[in-house]
Amino acid sequence: MRENMNAHRSFLHISIFAGFILNLVAGVTGPPSGGQARKKPSAEKSVFGKTKDGTVIDLFTLKNARGTTAKIIAYGATLQGLWVADKGGKLGDVVLGFDDLEGYLGPHPYFGGTIGRVGNRIAKGKFTLDGKEYSIALNNGPNSLHGGTEGFNRKVWKGEIVQRRHAASVRLSYISPDGEEGFPGTLKVTITYTLTDENELKINYTASSDEATPVTAC
Repeated sequence: MRENMNAHRSFLHISIFAGFILNLVAGVTGPPSGGQARKKPSAEKSVFGKTKDGTVIDLFTLKNARGTTAKIIAYGATLQGLWVADKGGKLGDVVLGFDDLEGYLGPHPYFGGTIGRVGNRIAKGKFTLDGKEYSIALNNGPNSLHGGTEGFNRKVWKGEIVQRRHAASVRLSYISPDGEEGFPGTLKVTITYTLTDENELKINYTASSDEATPVTAC
């Protein structure tokens, strides 16, 4: 959705809500194992690793009252782990990813990462917006894929824990400068991961730009 305010200022606002229902197997929706009292949801920050230039990458661990646990790293605003119980109550990680930062720094098929500015391919790395043609970085043969050479999944995001009742949550933000990967406009992006006591992992995306620009979130 794009709203042009005037010739000098335009905004693009996008708000996408994605909910992943995790309580699909028997036992996940039941009480904690062993008859233990239900715990409060929690969100904690720790260090996942450091990039080659010494930048510290934070790890945010969200845990709900049932023991379901989501782990998000600031590198790429990536869902690094999602531990849910099977029908016997045994927890297991159900997402593909790496146990250390080195795996994410190397080549991989976008495991758990945030895709942007634009998901999927842009043919020949060119698009026209408001009568102007733009050329963006090519990284998939003659095309641009998932944001270009260094998309959002390769950026270091800033994270902060969000206090909520009956849920554990973290908000991550990144500012993509005008001209990054060839895209116009400075784009401010936030992603909020929320793990509820109902065993839902909710992901909310918002973005705003100071001029017209293409953007999708996934």
